[in-house]
Amino acid sequence: MAGFVVSITSGLRREVPVCCEATSGSSERLTVASVEGASGLSSGVNGVRVKLGVCTGVSCTQDGSKALLEMFNALEEDTPEELSVEACGCFGKCGEGPNVIDLGSRTIHKRLRTPDEALALLGGISISPDLAEAFLIKHKGNHEMSESRTQDAIQSYTEALRLLGDRRGQVFDQVRLAILSNRSAARLEQEDTDGAETDAGDAIDMFPAYAPAWKRLGDVHTKRKEVESAIRAYETASKLDPKSSKDMEKRISKARRLNKRFGLF
Repeated sequence: MAGFVVSITSGLRREVPVCCEATSGSSERLTVASVEGASGLSSGVNGVRVKLGVCTGVSCTQDGSKALLEMFNALEEDTPEELSVEACGCFGKCGEGPNVIDLGSRTIHKRLRTPDEALALLGGISISPDLAEAFLIKHKGNHEMSESRTQDAIQSYTEALRLLGDRRGQVFDQVRLAILSNRSAARLEQEDTDGAETDAGDAIDMFPAYAPAWKRLGDVHTKRKEVESAIRAYETASKLDPKSSKDMEKRISKARRLNKRFGLF
C-alpha cells in the first residue's frame, strides 16, 4: 500500500500518495522539506548509506526523471550496500521536477536536471560524473529516436560512448552495451548497414550473451536480405532471452517471407 508524504508548500499542509517507504516493509508519514537542487547528505535508512525515491509521475517523467531512475538503478547494482533506489508516485511538486526524495534526511530535492545535481545526493559514494552524463545523453538519444530524429540520436549515442571512454566495470559495460545496441538501430534506420553491423558486433564481442545485440545483428542481415544469417541471429537472441521469443518469431517469419518473395537461398 502506498505511503504518504506530508508536503509543506507556502505554508499549506497537504498529503500526496507516494510508493516510497521510509523503512523496509512499512508505510509511514514522512515530514519533508522541499529544496532546490541537492543539498546536504543523506543519513541513510536500514544500514544503507543513501536511500532515494525518484518520482515517476507524468510531469517528472516529462522532465527526465526516468533517466535519473535508470542511472540510479545501475549505480545501485554496483554499490548495493551503499545505495538503494525505488520508483515513486507523485510528490505533489508537478512542474518542478525531476523530483527525488532522500528517505534518510526526508527531503524532496527539486529540479535535478543535471548529473552533478543528481550525484550530489549520493554523498561520499564514488561515482564518475562522466558516467552520469552518459546516462542522460543516452536517454536524450532514446527520446530523439522516438521522434524519428535518427541522426540526432546517433550523435547523442556517440557522445555518450565518448564520455564512457575505455573504462570498464559492471556499470560502464552495461551502459556501453545498451548504447551500442541503440546506435546500431539508429544507423540501420539511416540505411548504414555497415555501421549498424559494427555496433552490434562490438556489443557481441564485449558480451556474447547480450541478446539485444543479436537482435540488432539479425535486423542488419534482414535488411541485406541475408536470410539464413538473420534467422541464426534471431534464434540466438531468443535462446539468450526467452522473454523475447515472440518478437524473435515475428522477425524470423519476416526473414522467411523474404526467401519466398525473392527466391533466396
